[in-house]
Amino acid sequence: MNHFKAIIAVTVTAGLMWGLWSIYKDFLTQGQKPPESTQILNEISKNGVPDFELNDIKGKTIKLSDFKNKIVIVNFWASWCDPCVEEFPSLLKLLNDFKGEIVLLAISADHSEEDMNNFLEAFNAERPYLYVMWDKEQE
Repeated sequence: MNHFKAIIAVTVTAGLMWGLWSIYKDFLTQGQKPPESTQILNEISKNGVPDFELNDIKGKTIKLSDFKNKIVIVNFWASWCDPCVEEFPSLLKLLNDFKGEIVLLAISADHSEEDMNNFLEAFNAERPYLYVMWDKEQE
């Protein structure tokens, strides 16, 4: 009989928690949908990253799905960004240390192609598994 009471108590508690969560969620969103960015992150958490394609600066079409079974780092950077300048050598070292296991999709938000190219040249960045894209419109 005690097991039966415990099952009822757990069921009632779970029901109350679900009801309180629903009220709390409505309170957080004030009865509205969460922001679009939150919805996108929730969808990615649930279903994984959707496939996408971009053209690199050499004109090659790069698809995320081309890199199944690899670790893919998507890095947004710019030559004028101090933290980006600091982290870029570490990203290149990862590519060197894990040859072929890691892919870096480096998306530049530089204002000019010249700035982007000077940055890449300064770091001698040309290497396999590094794909550089330039987001001219910063979209």
